[in-house]
Amino acid sequence: MFGFKTFEEKEKLADYDKFAEDYNSLWEYAAILEEKVFKFDEACQNQAMEIILLKNELAKMKMTNKNLTIAK
Repeated sequence: MFGFKTFEEKEKLADYDKFAEDYNSLWEYAAILEEKVFKFDEACQNQAMEIILLKNELAKMKMTNKNLTIAK
């Protein structure tokens, strides 16, 4: 009525403020982790592509070696 708050109401408001602050902090932390996961995933995909390219290069070298052996 007069805008006065009881001790319990003030305590609840403080609890809600703390909860909101914790929630926002966790949300920001989750966003940071998500970004790191995407970067890690991208790095893994790049590594996988490099491995595939190396395997292809080795296969070409093996075929070249075979062809040279047959030609001798």
